[in-house]
Amino acid sequence: MEDHYKKVGRYLRALKNSSPGTELVLVTDVNNELCRPVFQRLFTCFEGLQKGWKEGCRKVICVDACFLKTFLGGQLLCAIGRDGNDQIYPIAWAAVEGENNRSWEWFFKLLQKCLDLEEGADLAIISDEHQAILNAVSKVLPLAEHRHCARHIF
Repeated sequence: MEDHYKKVGRYLRALKNSSPGTELVLVTDVNNELCRPVFQRLFTCFEGLQKGWKEGCRKVICVDACFLKTFLGGQLLCAIGRDGNDQIYPIAWAAVEGENNRSWEWFFKLLQKCLDLEEGADLAIISDEHQAILNAVSKVLPLAEHRHCARHIF
């Protein structure tokens, strides 16, 4: 199990060197019985995706999560937009321990920083209305409109 995340630090340094404006945030837990850092969360938002969203996408962000079906588990949080050609545009993603208030709030704070969203004025968030997403949006982006995804209505 140790080998799963052994090279993450080196990988992140290589990404940062190739794209200096990329936002990469690694959170580890050092208060554990192993007495060494253990992977907890990783946020990724590439510089090119940040710039592309700001310059060419509608001010709409769709967010969702899915299970990571590996031995270690966790969930993948993602944010996507729509570009000028009405195509799906990836913005950011994070591997986290689970879909909860703490992880969504952390994700939205980093997204807010990367995209200069401030309090979310003139922004729409679309989600499955998971309670943790609702809580995080109201706390981090209080001026954003939050709408229910049509795929989750029925």
